[in-house]
Amino acid sequence: MSDNKNNISELRKEILLGFHTQFAENQRTREQSFLKILSFLGAVIFGYAYVFHNYPQISSIEFSYVALLSELLLSFGALIIVTISYNFRRDQVVNAKIRTLVRLIGDDKIFPTNYDPRLSNPEKRIHNWMPDFLNVFYFLFPIVQLVLYISFLDRIDAYFSLSTPELGLTLVSILCVFSIFLTPLFNWIYFRKINRVINENR
Repeated sequence: MSDNKNNISELRKEILLGFHTQFAENQRTREQSFLKILSFLGAVIFGYAYVFHNYPQISSIEFSYVALLSELLLSFGALIIVTISYNFRRDQVVNAKIRTLVRLIGDDKIFPTNYDPRLSNPEKRIHNWMPDFLNVFYFLFPIVQLVLYISFLDRIDAYFSLSTPELGLTLVSILCVFSIFLTPLFNWIYFRKINRVINENR
């Protein structure tokens, strides 16, 4: 029994040291993530803006393909964010179990109870289940997608019919809408996944 207490005490010290290092590294990682996400968004927006500005010199179909590619890239960026968020929350469950074992979590402990995702379950909070700094960036993606799509329709004076070449524009526009739809779909899928992980580890 005494050996078990000593082992837990040693584990407690190692975890405290590890968490101290981890939090320092997290600050740097978040700063780097911030710059990477902004760079990704900036590249897509700049590329689209360049083609948008030079639209009269290119065909409607070429412009449509650029708009579609931009929408797909933004959906891909949103997928990356929800994937990182899911991995972050999933690892939190493991950390919470370790903290519980060594009695580091609780209202009167180093880590408050709300650090345990099993107790602060994000059910019914699909709009903010992600870490705050990622949640803010995630919502940038659908906003930019909508603005980009509206500007695309306005730029080509879109009216859609089943004739050629308007048929091509219609199909591209449908794909753009589908791409925009993917962004909240990714959020919902990973929201369900993290709730399943949390419920299985209560």
